[in-house]
Amino acid sequence: MRLPRGQIGTVKCPHCLRQFSADTRVARGGRGNATIIPSKAKIDRTRTQAGNSVTRSWKQALMGGTGCIVFGGLTIYLFSNGHEIWALLTAFAAFGGVLMAVRGRQGKCPRCGTTLHFEDRSSPSSCTMCGRYSRIEQGRVKFVEPGFVAPSASFKVPFDAFLIEPNKLAHRWPWHWPRPGRCCVCGATATRSKDYVVTLKAGFSAQGPLLREGKIQILHCDECSEGVVPRGGDELRFRSYDYWRQFCDLNDLPLVRE
Repeated sequence: MRLPRGQIGTVKCPHCLRQFSADTRVARGGRGNATIIPSKAKIDRTRTQAGNSVTRSWKQALMGGTGCIVFGGLTIYLFSNGHEIWALLTAFAAFGGVLMAVRGRQGKCPRCGTTLHFEDRSSPSSCTMCGRYSRIEQGRVKFVEPGFVAPSASFKVPFDAFLIEPNKLAHRWPWHWPRPGRCCVCGATATRSKDYVVTLKAGFSAQGPLLREGKIQILHCDECSEGVVPRGGDELRFRSYDYWRQFCDLNDLPLVRE
């Protein structure tokens, strides 16, 4: 299904009923036909792949500065009362606030003009309107292109994308991984692996949700690391843009295809 030319809308996935952004080139659900819910937003056709300029993110500067002041004051209080270990932990948190305030950047999505916030100049960011990932290159915002590898795991897959219809009480398992025997970052022959344990929904009982643990094995070469990592107990993050897309396609995930 396609939206009217130049219009952005929302795809309601028939598999999990979640809603995702879509444009004229993106209107696919996980299984079956997707329902299109048009929105009033229009694609800014004046913006091009060349991107647009980047400025300081005052939103992140405000958040980081506030965190620095709060945790800095807490550090002084704890240290003066003899809690050196806790003071050290809050000092690290205050330093993180400084980094957020200094490194945060913002720009406009090259497709639809929505404001994007970047943690720093090297990390990509996804548009909340059209779903495209963009990055900063030479001081301008550009689309993430095939072959791009982020310095840290940035491309997201939420666990709830695996929920099974009709009741959505359990996650699909096992997951399917592309490039067997190959590094998940660069595609070279894998020489080592790293195991993670993820907690997934297995159903529901009178006592509450049933949970199960799943083990995933991530392959790397000697040069690469942290190619795929679980974050926050509810999502996977990928460094390689290509590997992320291949994983989504192989598992037929109800995510926006770019």
